[in-house]
Amino acid sequence: VDGYDNPTANGSTMGYVQGNSLSSDIVHRGEKSAPLFYDNSTAPLSEITASTDSLNIGSDWSEISPDILSLWFYGDPNNAVTERMYVKVNDAKVLYDGDPNNLIRQTWQQWNIDFSLFNVNINNITQITIGFERTQVTGGTGMIFIDDIQLYAFLDGQAILD
Repeated sequence: VDGYDNPTANGSTMGYVQGNSLSSDIVHRGEKSAPLFYDNSTAPLSEITASTDSLNIGSDWSEISPDILSLWFYGDPNNAVTERMYVKVNDAKVLYDGDPNNLIRQTWQQWNIDFSLFNVNINNITQITIGFERTQVTGGTGMIFIDDIQLYAFLDGQAILD
C-alpha cells in the first residue's frame, strides 16, 4: 500500500508508474529492486506498507525471534536530505540514525536495525512500513531503491537469516 491514490495524505509511490514497476538496472542482490518515490511537499509523510499476510514469513515471527531487521537502500543525488527515513513494524517506528547525506549517495548501503527497538509482540506482526517524514515546515521529494529486506537471528554467535 502506498500513497498513489491519495497523494495529499501520503506522498509515496512504490515502483514505477509506467512500464515494469521494479528496477532491473540498479540491484543489490538478485534480479530486481524496488524504487520508492517520496513527496512530502504536499503530504506530511510518504510511506509504503506491506501486510505480513502477503509475505512468506507470515505474522508469527517467534520461530525466528529476530535480532536484526536489515534493508539495503540506494540513494539519488537529487533527493531532499531534509526528509527522515524510518521503518515501522506494526505501529512501532525506528528512525534512520545514519548520515542524512546517505540518501544522496549512489551506492548500496545497509541499514541494520536492532529489532528490540520496535518493542512489538513477535507473535503478531501485522505489517512492515518504510517511510519518510518531514523534518521541516516544507517537505522535500526524492527516490531510493530498496532491496534485500531480511531478518537475522543469532544463535551461538552465528547469524541465521530469514
